[in-house]
Amino acid sequence: MTEELEIEGLWWLPEKPDLKLPGTLSFSPYKGFSLKIQGLFKEMSEMNKFLTPHIILGFSHQGKNITLYKCFETSCKVNFPGIPESIFSANVGFIGVHFTKLSEIKFKKFSVRYNYLDEWLNISGFNISYPNLEEKSIEIKYKLPAPIEINLKKGLKIFLEIKASMPSISVIQKEACIKQEAFFSLEFLKEASFDEILKFIHIFQNLLSLLTSEIVFPIKILGNSENAVKIIENKKFYEPIEIVYQLSLSQVKGKKSVHPFDMLYPYTSIKNKIETIFNN
Repeated sequence: MTEELEIEGLWWLPEKPDLKLPGTLSFSPYKGFSLKIQGLFKEMSEMNKFLTPHIILGFSHQGKNITLYKCFETSCKVNFPGIPESIFSANVGFIGVHFTKLSEIKFKKFSVRYNYLDEWLNISGFNISYPNLEEKSIEIKYKLPAPIEINLKKGLKIFLEIKASMPSISVIQKEACIKQEAFFSLEFLKEASFDEILKFIHIFQNLLSLLTSEIVFPIKILGNSENAVKIIENKKFYEPIEIVYQLSLSQVKGKKSVHPFDMLYPYTSIKNKIETIFNN
């Protein structure tokens, strides 16, 4: 959400799956999505008609399924000689899934990482020690912290959870990196629409802004959907879907270092009544 992207691949409309056109998808946190296509999704006789498809599907050269949501054509031109070009903008990108119609855009669970969430929660799985300085030895142990479960009304559950990437093992090992990130996660009893997910994202965003006294915005959103499921040995695994959309300029430029002691209510100060706070 806060980094620029550029993805090359093939693109098509769900109702015209046989017309796949090459193109490049660009994303900027403060400009949003722009899709430049070599070719047209319409007839030459309709050049003056700008398309507003709800969905454009894509398949990247790296093998990723992509769905662009709420799209609209911003320009098109014909080159003599050459291939026609068209440019589309999109409000939202779902990376890792194909939604072929609006009714399919639903999620069973979503996880959102906000700026300052790591600092507000301030929970670490790291244990770093220097057992023998003379031998210049360092011990780094990591244990993934258990998720914090918060029960909401109507059977909903929030999880404050840590996700971590483990170090890779190489023939020539020059570094080992463990990185953890804190997420708000919410599971639904049944799949929820994208508009409902946005509502919860904004509620959590406003609450965290109050607790930290800072400008808060999402920097990564992941979702689970029945449209992106793998069955391995009769077990269902949800493939993570990255949800990306444009942020406001004030949010992108509002980043700074914040310490938990600077916050109005860090997690440690309200953890005994956090269920009541979140339900309110």
